[in-house]
Amino acid sequence: MTSKTITHAQSLWTDEERATLSVIADLLIPAGQGMPAASQAGVAGDGIDEVGTLRPDLVQAAKMVTGQFADAAPSDLDELRELAKDHFAPLSELLASAYFLRPEVADAIGYRQRIEIPLDSEATREAEFSDLVAPVLGRGNVWRTTPSGQRS
Repeated sequence: MTSKTITHAQSLWTDEERATLSVIADLLIPAGQGMPAASQAGVAGDGIDEVGTLRPDLVQAAKMVTGQFADAAPSDLDELRELAKDHFAPLSELLASAYFLRPEVADAIGYRQRIEIPLDSEATREAEFSDLVAPVLGRGNVWRTTPSGQRS
């Protein structure tokens, strides 16, 4: 996945939602054992923007929870789990995904993020494709006979 800059105008979140998500993220992912807390890693910044853009299905659940805690964020994980109920799993997925996308977190766990390697020409793309399918073409057709006698 390539990281992209998302301008404030494109942002999916208000400043208030970001502040609430930052507190919630720290309940889910506190600092410990050399790892930063979610807020220290900037999860409520570009992280949730990137995940929200890729997984819009998670945004609605997170917005439901932030609306629920607009006046005061939950004080502990049990309160969050109890009050967020059906939205707890997608909210957790959004925040955990945003956390592990952060370069400092990836470095801390020894994960080398995948990078896009562009193929420079049509000939190169064709050669890559040919190399990819060569084993399949080399083995030939493989048929299995089903109980009804048809090939699948």
